[in-house]
Amino acid sequence: MSKKGWRALLLGLVFVLASCAPNLHWVKSHPTYSLGSPLGEVGVPDLGDRWILVRGSWFADQLKLDPSSVYDTIGLNLREDFVAALQNVLPSTTMIPAGVIDSFPEPEAVQLDSRIYFKGRLPAQGQTILVDQFAVKRLLIIHELTLGPNLSKESLYDYEKANVEGDSRPKKPRDLKAIATWTLWDNRTQHPLISGISESSLPYENQKGPELRSLIYAVTIALAQNIQKDMGVSP
Repeated sequence: MSKKGWRALLLGLVFVLASCAPNLHWVKSHPTYSLGSPLGEVGVPDLGDRWILVRGSWFADQLKLDPSSVYDTIGLNLREDFVAALQNVLPSTTMIPAGVIDSFPEPEAVQLDSRIYFKGRLPAQGQTILVDQFAVKRLLIIHELTLGPNLSKESLYDYEKANVEGDSRPKKPRDLKAIATWTLWDNRTQHPLISGISESSLPYENQKGPELRSLIYAVTIALAQNIQKDMGVSP
């Protein structure tokens, strides 16, 4: 076979493999949920300790922090920045103490696609969350937020890939990524409206100290914006 023939055969094989690749869904909505509708009032439980820092020793080194305090320091900033970012993209936001999550039943698996799962805690049927004695219409529950270099939502939540690949992230940081699992919950009829896994990523260019703090802030802001987009709601 000629070189042109082999080239055509290889291109055809690549096309076939690409067409057979699964089109995974990272967001799943309830049939009654209307994409593009105004969000209205929404209560957001504080992030609390529902976040994960990947490669904490690397963050401590780059930020010149004591390794024993890096989680507390980044966690405080992360929670404050994320709350402010959500309030910016979702103007009718009321923050709820993180402790409300403790009243929910134990975590359950939320399936978005045939092999995309995450675990989250949702209110029990008949459990209405009150804010100042008022039942907000909806709740945006952030189940988990993960921050770190070279992250991949596939390696975290695509169980087929995660089980085969394990932790195959390159050691040299090339980007900083934030990934969140979330559910928009109807607080009055007690059912999930839409759930998803959202992410944001910015290139890492050897930032240290204040520049890395600015990068963490920027990727957090971008995550909140992407959650709002993935929910398919208008402010």
